[in-house]
Amino acid sequence: MIAALKREVREANLELVERGLVFDTFGNVSGIDRDLGLVVIKPSGVPYGELSRTTWRSSHSNRGSTWRA
Repeated sequence: MIAALKREVREANLELVERGLVFDTFGNVSGIDRDLGLVVIKPSGVPYGELSRTTWRSSHSNRGSTWRA
C-alpha cells in the first residue's frame, strides 16, 4: 500500500538525520513499489524538521513526472 511505503521512506529519511548522514536539505532516500508502479521521494528543499505525512510525493514510475500528493 502506498501509505506504508510513504511511512517507510519517511522513517528512512529521518534515520539519515539521526546518523548524521545529511546536511540541511541535502540527501534523501526513495522507495519504489514495483507492483503498483509507484515511486515515493522526499521533495527537494524540504528541511528534515518539516517532514510530515503530507510532505511525500509519489509518481507512477512508468509515467515520468506525473506527481500526486
